[in-house]
Amino acid sequence: GEFAAREPSRLPVFQYCGPVVHRGAGAVLLGDAIHSVKPYFGLGVNTVFQDVAALDECLSAHPADRPAALSLFSARRGPEAVALVDLAASFDRPGLAGFFSFVLPLILDGLFHGLLPRLFAPNVLTMLQLPNMSVTQILRRKRRDRAIQAAVLALALCGIAYASLHILAAAATVAVQAASRVSESGGEVESGLQAAGNAAVGIWRFLTRYMQAVLSGNRLQL
Repeated sequence: GEFAAREPSRLPVFQYCGPVVHRGAGAVLLGDAIHSVKPYFGLGVNTVFQDVAALDECLSAHPADRPAALSLFSARRGPEAVALVDLAASFDRPGLAGFFSFVLPLILDGLFHGLLPRLFAPNVLTMLQLPNMSVTQILRRKRRDRAIQAAVLALALCGIAYASLHILAAAATVAVQAASRVSESGGEVESGLQAAGNAAVGIWRFLTRYMQAVLSGNRLQL
């Protein structure tokens, strides 16, 4: 009866504690006590193990000075708790925000890492499985990757825009030449529709020649 009367349980919210996660020489916080995330991708369990390993390293570094050891633990794991919660929250955004903060980065990382694995790191989910990288290190690397990806995509878009303008300008030139030829050959008899049709044929022929030149690696002479 008492169990059935309880409110329905809900997923934990994204919270973190810090930057100090210890008190004096006898108390320290670990796991969900310093970083609460939803149960996605094993982030909570894995980071608890990392907390324990970090605490062991800090105690080993200062075996005779417990306050110094716990202060070192706070310095290491406090910022990590903030980074972990921020990262996990980015996985949980709804709608377009979730697409741009989670799905699109996975797609970009898959493409760029597949093409240039020595320059670009794998996606965040893969990097979280690496034993020797902290969340703060992962986020720092991903910020670097995002900056380079944005620069590459911007250059690609500029190249596409330039090529498109070149095609349109050349197509307009062909259309004008076609219209001139129609006028010189007695175009006063032809209707405007016929002239437009001839111009469209000229544009189509030019685009066909342009694509053939691109595919063959040759430069199209106008």
